[in-house]
Amino acid sequence: EVYRATGKPISQFKKESHQTPPPFGYRLWVTTYQNRQTLYNRIDYRVDDMIKNGLMEETHKLLSQGLDQNPTASQAIGDKEFKEYFAGKMGLDEAIALLKQRSRQYAKRQITWFKRYEQACFIPMDQ
Repeated sequence: EVYRATGKPISQFKKESHQTPPPFGYRLWVTTYQNRQTLYNRIDYRVDDMIKNGLMEETHKLLSQGLDQNPTASQAIGDKEFKEYFAGKMGLDEAIALLKQRSRQYAKRQITWFKRYEQACFIPMDQ
C-alpha cells in the first residue's frame, strides 16, 4: 500500500528516517505500567469486550475474503486463534483462552522492550 501511494518502498522511508537526526539531543519514551495481575485482568476484560463487539464476526468476514492468503495479516493476535476455531481445530473456549494468553505475552514483550532503554519513563497507573 505504501508503495502504491508514494512510489517508494517502505524500506526507503525507514532508511530516510534513520538519516535524519532527531531534532532534540534526547529521546524520552513515556509509558504507563500496572501491577502485572491488574494488567492481565484488564487484558482479559478487553478481549471479552472485543469479542462482545464483533471480533469473531470481523475475523470470519476477513477469512471469507481471503485473509488466510496474506501471511502477515493472518498472524495478527485474534485472527490466528479464531482461524483455528473456524477451521474446527479448537473449541471456542480454547480459542478465547489462547487469545487472552497471547495478548498477555505480547504485553510482556512490550514491557521488556521498553525496559531496555534508559530513556523510558514508567508512570504507575495503579494508584
